[in-house]
Amino acid sequence: MKSLGQIPEFKILEKKELLWLESQLNSKRILAGKTISHQGEINNDIIFLNDGILSAVYSTDKKIHIRDFYFSGNFFRDYQSHSNQEPSKFSIKAVTNSVIQIITYEKLNEIFARLPIIKSISEDLDKIGFMNISKRFETMLILNPEERYLELIRERPFLLNEIPLYMIASYLGVTDVALSRIRKRISRPNHSIK
Repeated sequence: MKSLGQIPEFKILEKKELLWLESQLNSKRILAGKTISHQGEINNDIIFLNDGILSAVYSTDKKIHIRDFYFSGNFFRDYQSHSNQEPSKFSIKAVTNSVIQIITYEKLNEIFARLPIIKSISEDLDKIGFMNISKRFETMLILNPEERYLELIRERPFLLNEIPLYMIASYLGVTDVALSRIRKRISRPNHSIK
């Protein structure tokens, strides 16, 4: 279980400021499979994931597409929906039982008024989020599916034990069958993982 005090960007706060900030967050337990925010609704909330795994999911009539996964210790928000006050293009769903803390739009403005440094921290966290999405976009464009899978198991090997394979396939942009073939090919003795 992660707390705000463990996030590097918040270490500049004094203990009393951090305690006050944590008191402003709304904590919730979310069961696996439950939706936290819905595609098609304006999403102004900022979410801090204390424990568990969440996913950002695009849903169409025929298919779901995993945009990203979020892990303990991550802050995230739908920046586009929040900034433009437009309906979100994706939902946030719990992959595992999770504990989150939510900062509403209204509460965020109160926090900025009382602790102006939080605005700078928020901007830093938005930059980190942007860089993560840029890296993901680049990976999808440059690497082939097998290379994307190898990168995933190199950087986050625990995912294979905690996230269903159909979700990993969607995240990688391949079908379940294609992922199965990749895994089979990689498991052969002569295949080397770089």
